[in-house]
Amino acid sequence: MKNKAEIVVIGGGIIGSAITYYLANEGINVVLIERAGFCAGSSGATHCQIGMHNRFSGWELDLSFKSIEILKDLTAKYNFEYDNTGSLSLIDNPSKVEWMANRREKQLLAGIESFFLTRENLNYKEPFLNQNIISAIFYPQSIRINSMLLCYALLSAARKKGADINLHTEVEDIIVKKGTIQKVKTSNGDIQTHWIINAAGAWSAKISKLVGINLPLKINKGNVVITEKIPQLGTKYKGEVVLKNRDGNPIWISKEVTNLEKKYSVRFIFSQTVHGNCLIGRSGEDTYNLTDRRITFLTIKAILSRAIRFVPVLKDVKFIRTFASFRPYSIDEKPILGPSQTVNGFIFATGHGDKGIGWMSTSKLLVDYFLGRKTFIPIKPFLFERME
Repeated sequence: MKNKAEIVVIGGGIIGSAITYYLANEGINVVLIERAGFCAGSSGATHCQIGMHNRFSGWELDLSFKSIEILKDLTAKYNFEYDNTGSLSLIDNPSKVEWMANRREKQLLAGIESFFLTRENLNYKEPFLNQNIISAIFYPQSIRINSMLLCYALLSAARKKGADINLHTEVEDIIVKKGTIQKVKTSNGDIQTHWIINAAGAWSAKISKLVGINLPLKINKGNVVITEKIPQLGTKYKGEVVLKNRDGNPIWISKEVTNLEKKYSVRFIFSQTVHGNCLIGRSGEDTYNLTDRRITFLTIKAILSRAIRFVPVLKDVKFIRTFASFRPYSIDEKPILGPSQTVNGFIFATGHGDKGIGWMSTSKLLVDYFLGRKTFIPIKPFLFERME
């Protein structure tokens, strides 16, 4: 490991890997430190998609469109299973039809393409769906990738440009003198530097405490079940429509969800890889214990029972693996980017929640800002100074 660097990036997920890639391409002496393996956190435990079904006009959509543009450019150089899957939003109750029609009208005005599918359409295109699904909306711009392959490609390319990639390396301390970064102490040695980019995801708050900064993050633990390889079951990415109130909280219709599913915030989400494995479910539990990645039997039961309700043939499919991840949300649910005003050289790139892939364009936004270039959208709404 190098003992000097212009910039040290902490975190080897999607965001940290992309930042390292962009910095290395600029000829900057960059060292990446990752406590586990690359893509070992929430970036590797995800459906790996950018879905347009839950986007609207504004910064979220801008980041998502830019991320897709970046990924399209990268797929010309590297293979990370970029797949124009599209996404399907399933409507299982008449009360959701008008609600989705209003959402779709706003999305069309924002440039999000979609097509309404009747039950007759679904009989032809989606024969594996439960007949209780009355209609759906298809979003052709949604995509899916393999996040592990993407991180590997970015870090491999960065290493060829001179970046020093250090996996299974713990940050033990950060030395600050007179308000300026001086050194990073790690389990594999010390690195002298005046710049640190904190892209440690759910562990970002722990890293921030080393320099005396309180980073307010909400951590949500999510679970996904993986199946054996099977033939394609219609659209590769689909999920249920959940009614929400103005605050974004779900409105459950009578008997629509069981108490167990409500307890673990279970939703039906289904994605299928290019190799045929299916990733099923979404759950959410607020936590502050980053050492417990266990998945309970009841959580798995809730995920699978809900999935079978939407795609009955899944009851005959073998489930081979489960995984959990910790999603780091900022208190206003915007990414946290940019420098601290109290510790010179300490920069944030965190708070992406469950949208690290969809908002991976924040890595370019941050690097362009750091290098004094014009950014593709204003960075001010995301700067850490709003919290400091």
